Amino acid sequence: MWVRAVVVFFLLLGAALGLTTSAADAYNGGWCLNARAGFAVQEICRFATFEACDRERRLWGTTSFCVQSHYWVPAFEQPRRKIRKRRR
Repeated sequence: MWVRAVVVFFLLLGAALGLTTSAADAYNGGWCLNARAGFAVQEICRFATFEACDRERRLWGTTSFCVQSHYWVPAFEQPRRKIRKRRR
């Protein structure tokens, strides 16, 4: 009975760690690789540039492609205020 509980615990732990890693990967880069692995399609979103995604895409074969990430939000810069000189 306790062996079954230990096995279930490690299965749940592995599933939780797997979900955490893939969710964190979605926010790492601005480019995603959509790659076919058998009948499933994987979306890997850890690439900062299109060139990095393209290098990885070539390893996955002809059915893979790179797209901009739907999750990535670029850093927002505040517009600079113009400093006016005072007239005397």
